Amino acid sequence: MCAATGPNVTRLVGQSMPSLEAPNKAAGRIEYMADLTVPNMAHAKVVRSPLPHARIVSIDASEARAMPGVVCVLTRDEVRADPDVEEVYGFVYRDAPLVAMNKVRHQGDIVAVVVADDVDTAEAAAELVDVEYEELPAVMNVPQALAEGAVQVHEEFFPIAPELRPIEGTNVCHHATIGCGDVEQGFAESDFVYEDEFLAPPVQHCALDLHAVISEIEDGQITVWTNCQSPFPLGRELERIFKMPARVIIPYVGGGFGSKSRDRIECVITAAAKLALRPVRYIMTQEETFMTFIRPAYRNRMRTGVKRDGTIVARHNEFWVDVGGYAISGARSANNTLKVATGPYRIPNARVDCYAVYTNKPPSSPYRGLPTTQHTMSYEAQFDRIARDLGIDRLEIRRRNLVRDGDIHITGDYLRSAHSHECLERRPRLSAGMSRCPLTRMGRSCAAEACPAPSSTHSPRRD
Repeated sequence: MCAATGPNVTRLVGQSMPSLEAPNKAAGRIEYMADLTVPNMAHAKVVRSPLPHARIVSIDASEARAMPGVVCVLTRDEVRADPDVEEVYGFVYRDAPLVAMNKVRHQGDIVAVVVADDVDTAEAAAELVDVEYEELPAVMNVPQALAEGAVQVHEEFFPIAPELRPIEGTNVCHHATIGCGDVEQGFAESDFVYEDEFLAPPVQHCALDLHAVISEIEDGQITVWTNCQSPFPLGRELERIFKMPARVIIPYVGGGFGSKSRDRIECVITAAAKLALRPVRYIMTQEETFMTFIRPAYRNRMRTGVKRDGTIVARHNEFWVDVGGYAISGARSANNTLKVATGPYRIPNARVDCYAVYTNKPPSSPYRGLPTTQHTMSYEAQFDRIARDLGIDRLEIRRRNLVRDGDIHITGDYLRSAHSHECLERRPRLSAGMSRCPLTRMGRSCAAEACPAPSSTHSPRRD
């Protein structure tokens, strides 16, 4: 939390700010990905697995290839046959193949890509791709994935970030932990200990602007037009996989909310464009977005020790994050959990354990503040319970526990200007002038947002 003061401070809260794109949107002059075309463009349709977990016995695409208007069909055989293409993709874990190689690990996993002169032909040819599967047992949630003898979604791990710590022989692809003080001693000194478990279900982002991509390879350079939310990491990954320079162009994005930040479809379609020797466009259906990325399900077991006056003495958080069939970047959400789990509160004795767990669900992606929403819901709900039991006003119990300037966060960061108390005091004044509808009520909570990384970097580049 922070508060700005001084005579030249611009007040934004409560003010209507004009949208720079609004006139062009209203006039229909804005072009989104679905509006873009390039010369000689072909169209792609993705063949996806109907099963959550299965071994691929065979893929027969001969009928699809023989269909008039079909340009090519990309399967594992074409990827393996190209020595200049890396098979796997991933921002943090390189555990996601461009197309499924030996197994599919979630319903909707990419098995093949059909490229044709038009969309209708591509869709019809995709129906002709015959894939034989050997169905395997599936783990559809974290308890199943952690059960003794549970089938392993991945037989081996592929971490590329040094801070990732998988637990061999399990479905845990990363265990992140952090702490301060003496937690057990803190619980011993507490007057009351509260233990709760909170569940946050998976959510799909449902952006109106469907995820789409056009990929072109010309004169030894990749050019990708996409509504991806992470153009620079994507560009680096394209260059690594295809061993050639890549340029990523982002048009107007009609909503993403995190769902378009880590998808591998740009790399898959680029592989298809390389095989087709012409630009290829692919637009997902809304149904396909549900099988591509979701906000992960969270399970949070929280144990908190407090004094009679509501002051927190100790807390132990255990989180389990369902990262789905491929970690890609989902395992990093465990690291972000360490930064936000204690919220904007002063807790002298704390420990946080977070486990990123493979399941046979679609991969996970950020959704509006990874993973602040889920954690805020948990500790704020428990705070209300503690306040009710101890007979303390809900705002007052928060005021007694908020961090102050000069405090040391659980991460070891020195808080130079917390301003949390000032923000809490301003809330009643800011909300007093807001119109009240008889069907609505004013809520209150305190939250802490985390930066994805502890430092900033600058990579100059000229296109």
